[in-house]
Amino acid sequence: MKKLFVFAIALVLLMSALPVMAYTPPPPPPPTIPECAVKINDTWTWNENRGWYNFTGVKYCTDFTVDVWILDVVNLFGYSFNLTWNTYFFSLKSYTVLTTEIFPGSEIIVKPFANYTKTMPYEQAVAAYDSLPFNGSAKVATLTFHIDNDICYDQGVAVFVFDIECELVNQCSAPITPHECEDGYVALVPLEPTICFAELAQGNITKSKVGDTFTLTVQIGNAVRIKSIELWVKFDPDQQSTTLQDIVIYQDLYPSPYEVFELVKGADYVYLKIVRPCVKDSMNGSGRVVGITFKTVNPWPAPDFPVYTLNNVTTHVWTVENCTNEISKDGSIDGLCICPQSGQICPYVYDIDGPYVNNTSIWYTFAPIPGDLDYSGHVDEVDLANIAKAYGSSYAPWDFTGDVTPGTPDGVIDIYDVVVVAKNYCRRVP
Repeated sequence: MKKLFVFAIALVLLMSALPVMAYTPPPPPPPTIPECAVKINDTWTWNENRGWYNFTGVKYCTDFTVDVWILDVVNLFGYSFNLTWNTYFFSLKSYTVLTTEIFPGSEIIVKPFANYTKTMPYEQAVAAYDSLPFNGSAKVATLTFHIDNDICYDQGVAVFVFDIECELVNQCSAPITPHECEDGYVALVPLEPTICFAELAQGNITKSKVGDTFTLTVQIGNAVRIKSIELWVKFDPDQQSTTLQDIVIYQDLYPSPYEVFELVKGADYVYLKIVRPCVKDSMNGSGRVVGITFKTVNPWPAPDFPVYTLNNVTTHVWTVENCTNEISKDGSIDGLCICPQSGQICPYVYDIDGPYVNNTSIWYTFAPIPGDLDYSGHVDEVDLANIAKAYGSSYAPWDFTGDVTPGTPDGVIDIYDVVVVAKNYCRRVP
């Protein structure tokens, strides 16, 4: 205990010998500058480093909110602001005044909504000299805007300013200085238009049955202000793997009535042209245009037949030649773009076969099942009966002629050919 007492005395003497260092508090933070600022969809935006609020793709008829805030004010007794915007692309739909929360019972001046035109700014002013001053930050107005038009892909990203001009005043009706007015920034970001076969999402088409059908649907994506569509769907008639069955014009993206409607069914193509009347609105978005149904036929009419190849002599595994047919599209979409700066309408053409091509072709394959002599989609009793009837002959009436035995065909239907059918009995896949 005595040692501890001595240590404490020594520590006190040592501390008293050290120079006295005065405490210096840190400097206060710089004062904040009062602002009148714009918030887009509850998000602060800025123009530097692309700090915009982005609307990506086709946003025609989309609504969004613009909030006006007063920030970091001291002894605020009144304010006024006006907000302007690009009237070619946005229109004011409604507004809500929130000033009574900070100046209850104050005189509020708002330009009547009933008198608004697309070229007028929104104006709001408050005089609150009979109320207590407001200190802090608060939202004073919420405006709902409507997107009236989209940007075409060729025009690139378009940035629009919701420009605010404001004045903040104190109890002497003098401006509060300094103060800032912070604009809001909205960007319309167009996506590249796509024109493709919807069925590509499931892959290319394979059929093994004659008389079966399949439908190809041409769809358009990210299109802006469409007025007309011109389309060719082409297939190869030399391969004789499809025959045109039916055509359906869909109404979901491009509804009637049409000013021009042309539909031509050629031997190797389908041509479609539809033009919407000028008095009707242009169409925006994504959707189906036309559905074309094909019916499969025998690609090897008698006396032709697909080539059989023996892959394994021991197990007698055979593969059959396939017939593949490319189905392609070509054409263009015409529309009307709006210039963000002038509001002028400019025609444009999206060339399906040009820079906006997307998955141009789809491939249809007729893949016979080994042993399916009548291309019914499976090997059954009919195939066994047919090969048995043709036993010993060199011709089969079901369009399967020749010899499928190992090695060079001998032109005779023999026991080796019967084995091919029997071994694949009940098979339903190529």
